[in-house]
Amino acid sequence: MFKDGTKILHAQSPNCIYEMVDSFNVAGLQMGNGAKISLIVGRDTLKIREETLIPEPAFSGFKSTVLPDAMVMERLVVANLSIPLEAAKALVKALNDGIAQMEENLQAQPTAHG
Repeated sequence: MFKDGTKILHAQSPNCIYEMVDSFNVAGLQMGNGAKISLIVGRDTLKIREETLIPEPAFSGFKSTVLPDAMVMERLVVANLSIPLEAAKALVKALNDGIAQMEENLQAQPTAHG
């Protein structure tokens, strides 16, 4: 069935996503069809609900400021993936390999100081 050099074409799902993420949560699940890893990925943003005008005596007017209670940290969940345990283990290896390769490339790059 598979042999060296076999090509696997990529077809995009209608709900395929291209997003930058900087946060994640991981949990293990036991389901009827086996153990799975739940991976929730997203990114954190700071929402500003309002600004408050406060006196600015030096300019005989007001300036706007954002008070602490007007800021809300929000996590935008981009994807919630359930991954079979064996595939999750393969993902860990692939991530570690990719990270090692990137770190090697970064170390090999010349710096501005030589």
